[in-house]
Amino acid sequence: MLWQGLARFMEIHRIGYLFGCASIPMHDGGLAARLIMDELREKYLSPEDQRVVPRWPLPKIDAAVKADGKVRMPPLLKAYMRLGAQVCGEPCLDPDFACADIFILLDVDRLQARYHRHFILRQAPIEHEARPATQKVA
Repeated sequence: MLWQGLARFMEIHRIGYLFGCASIPMHDGGLAARLIMDELREKYLSPEDQRVVPRWPLPKIDAAVKADGKVRMPPLLKAYMRLGAQVCGEPCLDPDFACADIFILLDVDRLQARYHRHFILRQAPIEHEARPATQKVA
């Protein structure tokens, strides 16, 4: 319901882009964030003219630290990628919430067809024309 409401809002207001961030916990010092970012860079990195640079980059990790297996991508981040979103640069450290934030951009024109059908086409048509003003009755 939330996604359908958001899609309706975007259509009513003719919004072409959504942006925000996806967070990855830093409980391991940033190792998971770096491994997830390596995976995202391969398939989901935005064009260079849409990239951002973090004001507070992740801290360096000792090269001797090794991952003990594949890291699981957070579900919300995975959902954004399925929708057709792109990652717009390296993660930013958020020390207040002890996480790495990755800037995400979704171009509505790039929305995956099956999600477009599900969230937008299933809704009643939206009238973009101004409605006549109501009259007060005395």
